[in-house]
Amino acid sequence: MGGFLLYSAKDNSLSNGEVKTKPPLNKNILSSSGYKGYERYFNSSLGDKAEWMKLHDLDGEIYEKEKTDNYSVFALGNGFQQDNFGQGLLLTDIDKEKVHRLELKKSAQWRIRKAMAQRAFYLSLCNSTERIKRIINLENNSSRKMSIARPILFPYFEDRIGNGYSNSKNGKVKVADILESSGSTYFDYKDFGYLVRFSTKKLSRHELVNQGIYTKLGKHIRSVFCLSPMPDSSGSIDAIATSAMCHMLSVIPRNLRLFDIGFQANFAAAVIDYLNHYELPPGLNSMEKEIKRIWLYNICAAIGSQENDLERFKTLYKSGVRSFRIYSIATDTRIRDITQKITNYILENLIDTELFVGQITSIQQFWDLYKHLNKKQWELINGFYIGNGGGSRCKTAETGMVVSSPYLSYQIRRTGLLDNKSLIIEGGVGTEPAAALLLGADGLSYSAGATGGCIESPGGALYIYSDSKQEYWKPYRGEASPSVKIVEGVLYPTGDAKQVEGKNGFVRMEKKCPSMCARILMLNEWLSQSLVKLGINSMLQLKNLGTILSKNEVEEIYEQSPWQTPDIIKLDGIHDKNSDIQKYIIPLPLYKRSSSQRRVASAYGLVDEAKIGT
Repeated sequence: MGGFLLYSAKDNSLSNGEVKTKPPLNKNILSSSGYKGYERYFNSSLGDKAEWMKLHDLDGEIYEKEKTDNYSVFALGNGFQQDNFGQGLLLTDIDKEKVHRLELKKSAQWRIRKAMAQRAFYLSLCNSTERIKRIINLENNSSRKMSIARPILFPYFEDRIGNGYSNSKNGKVKVADILESSGSTYFDYKDFGYLVRFSTKKLSRHELVNQGIYTKLGKHIRSVFCLSPMPDSSGSIDAIATSAMCHMLSVIPRNLRLFDIGFQANFAAAVIDYLNHYELPPGLNSMEKEIKRIWLYNICAAIGSQENDLERFKTLYKSGVRSFRIYSIATDTRIRDITQKITNYILENLIDTELFVGQITSIQQFWDLYKHLNKKQWELINGFYIGNGGGSRCKTAETGMVVSSPYLSYQIRRTGLLDNKSLIIEGGVGTEPAAALLLGADGLSYSAGATGGCIESPGGALYIYSDSKQEYWKPYRGEASPSVKIVEGVLYPTGDAKQVEGKNGFVRMEKKCPSMCARILMLNEWLSQSLVKLGINSMLQLKNLGTILSKNEVEEIYEQSPWQTPDIIKLDGIHDKNSDIQKYIIPLPLYKRSSSQRRVASAYGLVDEAKIGT
C-alpha cells in the first residue's frame, strides 16, 4: 500500500498509515452551519440588520376577522391592525371541507426565527450600497443596450458550418429543426437544454449572486424574476413589499378579495405607504431616497379586460400606482380593446405610466394588437406577458390545448417588434429559467415558486396545522378555481362555480424556506449556475446569444466582461438593408433534450399535491 496522510485525533498530527480514530467534531462550526446556522445569524442580525426582519402578522391570538355566507378570513389578534387590506388566511366552504380535522395555528417559533434570519440576510444583500449603486449605474449607462431585443436566430446557420452536434441520435437535436418543422412546435421548457461553453477565465456563481443578476424589464432595471398576481401568494403587504425590496416587478392581484376595485386600490395605497415609511438600517440613510425610488417603481397592479377595468386603472392611478399589467386570458379582441382604452386615456391626460399587456396566447393575437394600435399607442406598451395553461394549478390545458409558451416566445421575438419592449413568461418555467430565457424571454414570473407557503404570504404566521404530519399549510388556489369564483360571485343560479380552470389546494411551508427571500435566492442561484455554464456574466450577454450583430456590437457587449469574447460566425449574404457592414452571429447553444437527458429538478416549496392531514 502506498503512503497516504491521515489525521490522528490522539496527537493532532498527520501521519502515514492507517488511523482508526475519527477527527474531533468542531462544535463551533456545527453550531453556525446547517439547520442551526440560522440561530447564530438571527442573533447577530438583531443589530444592523434587524430592520429587515419586520413583518406584520406574527403575534396575537387567532380570531375570525371576517365572515360571509361563502368564506371566512382568519387572523392573529395583532394582525391587520396596520394591514387592513390584506388577503388574509381565507377559507371558503370548499376549503373547510378539506381541513375540518385540522387546526389553525401560529407557526413554530423556530420557523419564524429562521424566516427572520433569511430575510435579514437576503434583503441586506439586495439593498447593500454596492447593489444600489450597481442598479443606478445600469440605469444611467446600460439601459439602452439592455433594452435591445433583436430577433433570435436559432442555430440553423450551424448546418452550413458543422459543429459536431448535427441531428445525432443521442438526443442533441437542433432547436431550429424542432421549432421550424411542421407539427413539432409545442414543447415544454424541460425539453430544451443548453450546451456548456468553455471559458478561459474563472467563472464564479457566488460572485454573480452577490452582485445581483439584473436586466431591463419595462422602463426600469429589475431582477429577472417577477412576482405573479396570485392572491394566495401575493395578496399581502409583506409579499408585495418584500418582492419590491428584492427589486422584482411585483404585481398586486385583482382576484378574490382584491376583485373589489376599492379594496385593491386601498391595498395598493397601503403597500406604497408601508414602503415610504420603512425604516432603513442606519448605514443606508444617505441612500434612502434612491432606495425607496427603486422599491416604488417595482409596484405594479393587475387590471382585467372587462368594461369597468378602465375605472380600475383610474382608481389605482389615484392611489399612487404607476405601473400596470393588463391581465386576462381572453383569446379574442378584449385585450386589444382594453389596451386601446387605456392608452387613449394615457395620451389624453398626459400621464406617465408603465404598461404591460397580456396574456398574449397566440402570434395571431399579437399581430392583431399591433395592427389596431397607432404608433403612439404601441410606444406606450413597455412589455408583454405570455403563457396560458402552464401553471401548476391551472386546468386550462385539460381542455385539450397545448402549452405553447416556448414556441410563442420564439415567434414573437422573431417579429422584430420588441425593440425596447420586454417579454415576460408566466407559468410552466419551474426549474428551467435558462431555457426560457434562451428561447427569448426577458423576465420570468413566479407565484407559488416564490411565495407559496412562506411567512410573507397571506395569513402571515397563521397556518393550517396537521398534527399527524407535523406540517404547516396555507391555501393555494388558481385564479379561476372554485373558491375564487365563489368569492367573486361568478356562479350559476344553482350556486355552482362557472368555468372552473384551477384547483383548490394547499402548499406546505418548507422547513428550508420559511421566508420567500430564501426562494428568491434559490431562483437566482439556479440562474447564476446557468450563466456560468454558458460562459457569460450578464443578462445583456445572454440576450444577444443567437442574434445578428455587427462585430463592433459584439465587442461592445463584452467590453467590460472578464469573460472572453465568444467565437462569432460570419453570415454570408446577411447585411443590414441600410448599411454595408458585415453581420455576424453568436451561436445559440440550445438543443432539444431526449427523454433520457431530462432532469426534473425538485425545488423547495413548489406546490405540493399531497393531501394535508388524514
